Amino acid sequence: LMVVVVIIAILAAVAVVSFGRDNTKGKFDGVTRQMNQLIQSARNDAISSPDDQLISITASSFTLYTAQVGSVDLIQTETSGLNRVEIPDWMEISGVAMTAATKPTDNPVSALPAVIRFYGTQEVGVDTGEGAGEAIPGTSSATIFIQSKDSTLGYFARIVIYGTTGYVHYYP
Repeated sequence: LMVVVVIIAILAAVAVVSFGRDNTKGKFDGVTRQMNQLIQSARNDAISSPDDQLISITASSFTLYTAQVGSVDLIQTETSGLNRVEIPDWMEISGVAMTAATKPTDNPVSALPAVIRFYGTQEVGVDTGEGAGEAIPGTSSATIFIQSKDSTLGYFARIVIYGTTGYVHYYP
């Protein structure tokens, strides 16, 4: 009887550890999907309104802004239900590359902060690094790299935005 109790206790301990890991993966997926939703919303709003939509990206936040066409004055968007995604302290945006990295092995040199600007013409402008803000339309695609800070978890995702069409694709 004691052996059976010990075996059940071991199985329960393994199940608890496994459940905690699955829960963390679910939270990671939820945050990255929120970011993807915000980008999709910015693209759609830019096409349907006279204003450009900008997303400002740092390692710990992702914020949507509106700007009049041709202006660099940013207005934080209050009209959309989702206008800011706070990144939990156990995960990070590791960079934004000015290219479409469509394969998991593609991890080109990337920088933060970054600005992605959606224009009503469906074009996208991307600018990275210190002083980011020009984001000239149609200049490049963008890939946003998101990962867990703890490398043993191994969570990684990419959001690719194609420059000439503004098409957004999420790679979990």
